[in-house]
Amino acid sequence: DKTKEEGITGIFTNRTDIENKIFKEILKLKTIRLEDIYMMLTKDKEKIYLQLFDENESMQKIEICKIEDIQKKDLDIKFNRKIKVFY
Repeated sequence: DKTKEEGITGIFTNRTDIENKIFKEILKLKTIRLEDIYMMLTKDKEKIYLQLFDENESMQKIEICKIEDIQKKDLDIKFNRKIKVFY
């Protein structure tokens, strides 16, 4: 797994399956500069979503998992806070 080799695991969550899903969605984007990508985790009553942005414009909203499938302590980022993915 390339993310383990490069030492970039555990950035968003300590759950490898969810983190891999997040990275796959980020790398599918058509953004030329990775430094312009922001993300935000959101949730409703049943599901957790990853929302991706190119600067301020929303690009995608992807279902990550059901709320019952993950514990809050497994997440290393907070909900509803837009963060830069790459520096």
